[in-house]
Amino acid sequence: MPVIVRFDPLATLVAAFEALWPEKACELAIAPFAADNQAHARLGLSDEPGDPLIVLVNARSSIDEAVEALATVLAHIATDPLAPASGGAFEANHEALRAEFIRRAEQSGAIVLDSGQLPARTRLQ
Repeated sequence: MPVIVRFDPLATLVAAFEALWPEKACELAIAPFAADNQAHARLGLSDEPGDPLIVLVNARSSIDEAVEALATVLAHIATDPLAPASGGAFEANHEALRAEFIRRAEQSGAIVLDSGQLPARTRLQ
């Protein structure tokens, strides 16, 4: 029997980014950072013109931390990767990405729960 993925928040966030900014491109890698590195995501810029931006997400992060960090980096790419991740344009892009992510999550039927709550008719083993 196949595994059915009902909701993948990272893939949903990437799809939201691609829908909002189809002209923007980057490569995404999820890998563990060093144990003493507390960052949840990093943006890598190449010295070679035309090379893609590299987004690294820390595999040691919780899924909530990873999604929020990836959203911040993607909004940074949408605004200007060389500018500080702050200001009106960055904030507007971050909010647009958040809204599109939520729209897509709701459309997928994703279950949003408060901490510790379980979906109906579900028990943990």
